[in-house]
Amino acid sequence: MSFPPRSVFLSVAATIFLLVVVGGRCMASKISVRNPWVAPCNGTQGCDWDAMIKVQIQHPGVIGCAVFCPIERGEPGPSPDPRYVALASRAAAANLPLVVWINSNEMTVPVNTILDEIDTYYTSYPSLSGIYLEIVDMSCDFIPPYYQVIWDHVHKIRSNPMVIFNMGPLATECHMNVSTMIVTYEGEFADYVSYVAPAWTKKYDPHRFWHTVFDVPALALPYVYQRSVAQGAGHVYISNEDIVDVYNSLPSYFDKLVSLAVDD
Repeated sequence: MSFPPRSVFLSVAATIFLLVVVGGRCMASKISVRNPWVAPCNGTQGCDWDAMIKVQIQHPGVIGCAVFCPIERGEPGPSPDPRYVALASRAAAANLPLVVWINSNEMTVPVNTILDEIDTYYTSYPSLSGIYLEIVDMSCDFIPPYYQVIWDHVHKIRSNPMVIFNMGPLATECHMNVSTMIVTYEGEFADYVSYVAPAWTKKYDPHRFWHTVFDVPALALPYVYQRSVAQGAGHVYISNEDIVDVYNSLPSYFDKLVSLAVDD
């Protein structure tokens, strides 16, 4: 698929907020939204959560998951935040899977701390569909028991949970047995046009891979979506915001993104 020069894209006024995931490779696409810093809302003007829940009700299953982060100072609070309890209940009623954001910081966070966080979240929000593990160590010299312990623990709490690893372009195949999905690209549109997915990813179902692409002008949205399909990503996260603001709200072209997923 050809596309106009980057200068044309950059001439388009584009102020976008969050990221979204859309996927493909000859199968039904899904949108998975990574918006950990979007506060709960209900009925207020421009409420992103209302928009996602509405889409999931109108097009069941089109949203694969949404990442949320009910934390205080980087750790779960001593008691559930009632705003997030209400949000989790609304999401469950709409069959919108929620996965909770947890930072492993390349295994520098003690595994027991991670397990305690998981337990706290599932106690407070029992309808959670899984976890989104941030900053995963990419070493393939050995499979750290750290991640196996997390995988086993989540499976004891919930059957068929989502266990998502954020690894980026240097993602390694050795982590596939302890995750259900890996973020294999997280970066700017300018770099995505030349990105080539690792050859090993072709052995797996596309819905086990997620691409996050930010700083994407509106005119480039269809191209990025189609490129994610061509690169074997069953999920893609697209925003025209830069890295500073990309996780704070839904993109302004969210409706168009939904249309691409529904029509795929």
